[in-house]
Amino acid sequence: HLFRGWLGARGLAPPKRATWAQMGWPDRAPPEVRTSLHVETAGAADAVPFAQVVAQASGMPPVIVDWLAHLVGRPGWQTYVARKDGRIVGGGFVFVQPPLAWLGLGSVLPEFRGDHGQLALFAARIAHARSLGCTSIHTETGEPMGDEPNPSLANMVRCGFEKIASRVNFAK
Repeated sequence: HLFRGWLGARGLAPPKRATWAQMGWPDRAPPEVRTSLHVETAGAADAVPFAQVVAQASGMPPVIVDWLAHLVGRPGWQTYVARKDGRIVGGGFVFVQPPLAWLGLGSVLPEFRGDHGQLALFAARIAHARSLGCTSIHTETGEPMGDEPNPSLANMVRCGFEKIASRVNFAK
């Protein structure tokens, strides 16, 4: 309560979607996933198209594209793309600092959802993290409000992630 008061005095309050589910991966092999999408590591030439697709698919503003593109190839960051007929239609990051790994900003364009692309992106990133000795792999997503559907959370659970905590967010 003291922390909430301190944040409130600085103009911060929980937004409409106030909590995020913190998800942990049990120490086991990634799932085998069948999809018509081709998942692979991104190259330097993929940075901007990857960033544009992830921003669009996640509903983020275009201003974020440059920032996302600059993460491709940075130390500790591995970028994966999902392609359909050579076109990038989804992607996601994994940041690795063994024994820890964080999977983030994973998404697939709406017209390519339903083909297990998100699960395949999770599996590739989990395999990468495990290959580098990571035993603590985490991700997160906004928790549903009321009884709204939450495909992101459902995909995480379907993949094998387990909820370990809820985190309160604050916004200006």
